[in-house]
Amino acid sequence: MAGSQTCLSLITAAICLFGAENLSSARSPEREIRTRICYYKIELKVKANESSFRGKVNIHAKILGHGDFIELDLTSKAMVDSVLIDGRAVNYTLAYDKLRIIAPELGLAKSVDIKIGYTAGYGNDGLRMDAENNTIHISSYGLPFTARLWWPCKDKPSDKADSADIIITAPKGLIAVSNGKLNRVTINRDSTSTFYWSVRYPIYPDVISLAVGNYISFTRYYKNMPMVFYVFPEDKEKAEKDFRVLPEIIKSHVKYFGEYPFINEKYGVAEFVTESYREHQTIPSLGKKYITGEGKYERILAHELAHQWFGNSLSVKSWSDVWLNEGFATYAFALWKENSEGKEAYFKTINSFNKKEFPGTVYVKDTTNTDSMFNAATFLKGALVLHMLRHVMSDQLFFSAIKKYVQKYTGKNVSTADFIKVCETNYGHSLGWFFNEWLHTSSRPQFDLRYTYTKTGNAYLVKLHLKQLQNNGTIFKMPVDVQVNLKDGSSSKTVVWDNNADQYFLIEVNQSPVSVTPDPDNWILK
Repeated sequence: MAGSQTCLSLITAAICLFGAENLSSARSPEREIRTRICYYKIELKVKANESSFRGKVNIHAKILGHGDFIELDLTSKAMVDSVLIDGRAVNYTLAYDKLRIIAPELGLAKSVDIKIGYTAGYGNDGLRMDAENNTIHISSYGLPFTARLWWPCKDKPSDKADSADIIITAPKGLIAVSNGKLNRVTINRDSTSTFYWSVRYPIYPDVISLAVGNYISFTRYYKNMPMVFYVFPEDKEKAEKDFRVLPEIIKSHVKYFGEYPFINEKYGVAEFVTESYREHQTIPSLGKKYITGEGKYERILAHELAHQWFGNSLSVKSWSDVWLNEGFATYAFALWKENSEGKEAYFKTINSFNKKEFPGTVYVKDTTNTDSMFNAATFLKGALVLHMLRHVMSDQLFFSAIKKYVQKYTGKNVSTADFIKVCETNYGHSLGWFFNEWLHTSSRPQFDLRYTYTKTGNAYLVKLHLKQLQNNGTIFKMPVDVQVNLKDGSSSKTVVWDNNADQYFLIEVNQSPVSVTPDPDNWILK
């Protein structure tokens, strides 16, 4: 009897402490309701010198299957004070960065409207607040898995919303910048300002941006589309010098990739105090240190602009294929150099990407480790993979495939398999061998080339002996340019297909050779 009374007392205490509703929500349902996010409305009110901010998020989603709960990503450090489904309060739990919304009664509903009220704190990886020159700056950074640190969402690139509205109320004198178009600004009775931004292209949480500061803006144009730059007052003159190249870079990117994917909204840059840069959709963020007035960081400007195609419009299904974002954006800078300065500048840029060692493989096996996602293999070797693919396919077929790839998947999610399929269709042959050896191994070929020649009538027959010396078991198949340097100072270039560890080739030239150079233009990562 005494034991039963103790148990009853504990239950009563739990109900008093947590409330009957929260106690019922602690029971774990069995099945998640599958949904597809259609729309986000994010409303934030930020104040100076406060360690937290208030937020409201409205989510409209289609229901794709039956279940008992809907799960969103949200930091467990947040304080959720209300969750409504179709206007009705429901039970929920928040633990392990998952907001679980109990909704078994949805049944056969086709869609759902979710409203969440919450309070969250600032931090370096989510939404951060910095004070500089007696001015408050607030900004998001947008690395993978960090959107959840400042608003509830499906924090993965494969769940793109069709549209979004971002509404920010900022302290007096500050400007709030976000994605898409600025529809209006209202001045409130307390002298704060509310900025209404709208996004009408597909977007995923990682690239939704918030930047608040004492900005001065200036505008340039690509066609009729505004290119709007938001910078700190002290950096305006330097920014105008640095950013004046961007209208030309966007034209170059359009030449290679097709039309700018957010042509009905904008392109711009928002300065922030983080010493980095990030490709938020239509409005990348750029750290203060990269605005110099000397054009020193053109590579970053070209890279972040290219992400509007590769990363934002075409978003990866899985972070394992993040090279489709970073490799393409890095390669875009080399193409910009080729377009603006010529082939020599292109090869010089490509050669600068070649490091003695790359960590791991281009394909990312562990997507829980951001260091393994964002390293030299992803960025630089990923770009070199595209450079080598260009040589395999030929310029005409390669660039045609890139445009077809962009056109087919604009606004959608992609995988490496999707890219391979487009390339193979355009090329007319299988390319699986190429991607397997360059994406899934960390090896590279080492060549040893020997030659002999004999005179036959008026010609010379050069016998090449080409060996691959790498000792890890990987044998690379690839086209190899072989340059035979001739006695009179001229040269003859031939392409041979090398696919064995030890192989012989015959090349005929019209003069006696003085030397033979494999891959003289560095088309191959070796």
